[in-house]
Amino acid sequence: MLPNGIDVSDDGKVYFTVTSNKTTFHNFTLEFLESRANGQLYSYDINTHITVLLLDDLYFPNGLALSNDQSYLVFAETTAFRISKYVLSGQKKGKRLLVIKDLPGAPDNLKFNHEGLLWVALPSWKSKLSDTLSKSTVARTMLAKFPEWLRKNVLIERKFAGGVVINVETESIVKFVRTNRTEELPCITTMLQKGGKIYLGSIMHKQIGIVST
Repeated sequence: MLPNGIDVSDDGKVYFTVTSNKTTFHNFTLEFLESRANGQLYSYDINTHITVLLLDDLYFPNGLALSNDQSYLVFAETTAFRISKYVLSGQKKGKRLLVIKDLPGAPDNLKFNHEGLLWVALPSWKSKLSDTLSKSTVARTMLAKFPEWLRKNVLIERKFAGGVVINVETESIVKFVRTNRTEELPCITTMLQKGGKIYLGSIMHKQIGIVST
């Protein structure tokens, strides 16, 4: 099992994604290449200790974030290049709604800022290679035979580093965020905007990047 994104509500609910029920973190690139619906979205109640399966058959579910009013959460499906909303209250409670599809890269972690805009890290941007892999079973099978470290080097985007900012209400991209410091901090997997700065993190590195807005 490969647990991934997590967020906690004020009433003691822990929401988390499981990227795959068939692999672990040490072989996550295999799940990426397979691109099958092996993932889930769960909730866990701290008070009752009850775990509930909210959604199944997700494509590499990754980062998630509760909205500022906690009426819904959003989650990324990395290999599907899309972000969806799961409604937690109101008439549409329990419904899954598409927020945006065909993102310019594979979405990872998600963070809302104080204005309610969603910051989306894109560690891997669409390219000729990603298009080839998505269309060719033979190419994916060949790459899957490589060692894990080599698969990472092939799949990680090194020309661009950054992500996008999304208005969930209008279901649109309002800003592209990129830095040319890709050699120092490639593969941006999380972005957080606070005050006049953007904080960038990567699963591949220990350092944190800071960009002034």
